[in-house]
Amino acid sequence: MSVLKVLDLSANIFNSTIPMWLANLTSLVHLNLGFNNLTGEIPSALGNLTSLVVLDLSFNSLEGGIPGSLWNLCSLKVLDLANNRLNETTSEPYKTISGCTAYRLEKLSLRWNKVRSPLSDWFSQFANLKILDLANNSIYGPIPASFGRLSNLRILDLSHNSLNGTVPEYFGQLSMLEKLLMSSNLLQGTISEVHFANLSRLEELDIGFNSLPLRVNSDWVPPFQLNYINMKSCNIGPQFPAWLQTQKRVITLCLSSTSISDVLPQWFPKMKFSYLDLSFNQIRGRLPAFLKPDTLYMNLYLSSNKFEGPLPIFPSIQNRLDLTANLISGWIPEDIGNMTPTLDNLLLSGNQISGPIPNSLCNINTLRVLDLSKNRLYGDIPDCWSNFKILAVLDFSANNLSGFIPTSFGNATSLQSLHLTNNSLPGELPLSLRNCTGMVIFDVGENKLSRSVPRWIGKSMLCLEILRLRSNMFDGIIPLEICQLAELQVLDLAHNNL
Repeated sequence: MSVLKVLDLSANIFNSTIPMWLANLTSLVHLNLGFNNLTGEIPSALGNLTSLVVLDLSFNSLEGGIPGSLWNLCSLKVLDLANNRLNETTSEPYKTISGCTAYRLEKLSLRWNKVRSPLSDWFSQFANLKILDLANNSIYGPIPASFGRLSNLRILDLSHNSLNGTVPEYFGQLSMLEKLLMSSNLLQGTISEVHFANLSRLEELDIGFNSLPLRVNSDWVPPFQLNYINMKSCNIGPQFPAWLQTQKRVITLCLSSTSISDVLPQWFPKMKFSYLDLSFNQIRGRLPAFLKPDTLYMNLYLSSNKFEGPLPIFPSIQNRLDLTANLISGWIPEDIGNMTPTLDNLLLSGNQISGPIPNSLCNINTLRVLDLSKNRLYGDIPDCWSNFKILAVLDFSANNLSGFIPTSFGNATSLQSLHLTNNSLPGELPLSLRNCTGMVIFDVGENKLSRSVPRWIGKSMLCLEILRLRSNMFDGIIPLEICQLAELQVLDLAHNNL
């Protein structure tokens, strides 16, 4: 096998150290041992593979650091060590890289390791680096000025670390950048137009979960066309960012908790988002109807704002709709189940919605979470839940609902959390609910339920952690079977006739 050039043993179940005999395959150009369970340190003998162009050791359990011998591999272009347990980037005394390796290497990934060190200017030695991925480590300190020399960078991912200090203005001169990802750090200081001056190729910008105010002129026209924007928890408001109107390709926009207290401009709902998160702001005005995106699904997270007016018509490919804690009023559209038949999550809690629960909701049997709590709904709960095979959470609490608890709830056997508290539901608990054997939270308190506490609760709902029956009209004895609920943490039977 002395002439073997490509060896791919990825995605197997190897659980030993990296075998030393690999160092004898000196003609290897491509070595892939990724997606196994290899342990121990990376052997320095791999430095004998002088023809190696690609070395992929990702998704293993390797420890220690990168042996210095690897930096003598003058043909090496890709070094992928992602998803291991490495705790250092390089071993002494190999801090300086030989000229050929420093020039050749194009991709270096240490994503999802345990590197705990300052962000060193050691990385700036790789003059031709196109991808530098250091995400999900414990790297700290400021971003070195020497990173400005990495003029060939296409992807820079520093997200999910502990970097502090300001974002260097020289980032605006890295004209080849396509992805700039720095979310979930401790970065501070103002981001301005200078930081984006020559980033005409930029497609993804992720600076969320930092303390970064964005301050640009109201007539600023960015040099880029982004398709992904995440600025969660950055200070962007109070005005809605006007420069977004220039972004014709954006399909993912995350502006949650960005201190916006404006109305949505008229042009904004005409943008075709597949994922839009404007939650936890103070955006006011009438809730608009958004255009159908070009992608398969649409996710809208608009919770904790001041949107008002009735529910508009949403695209039929809606996947998740979260309008929790707004000022939405009027009735739920009678044909909502025909308008949005693919909904996965429908969250309308904490609004001013009135009227009955429409029967057409039962057409959306793709629902996993349905939350209509804390509204002004009245009337009976529709008895049409037999086709809901993946429904996990159902919350109708804190409304004015009356009528019996539907027996068809018992056919939604995947239910884990059922909240009917604070309504006016009479009668007894339907026997069919014993089919919901995975129930974890069962809350029917503050109603008008009567008869005895069913014995089947203690026999069938063995996963229960919270059982809340308070403030009803249950009578008789507390069944001994309740003692079989070994996972139970909260048992509330107060204010009954037990």
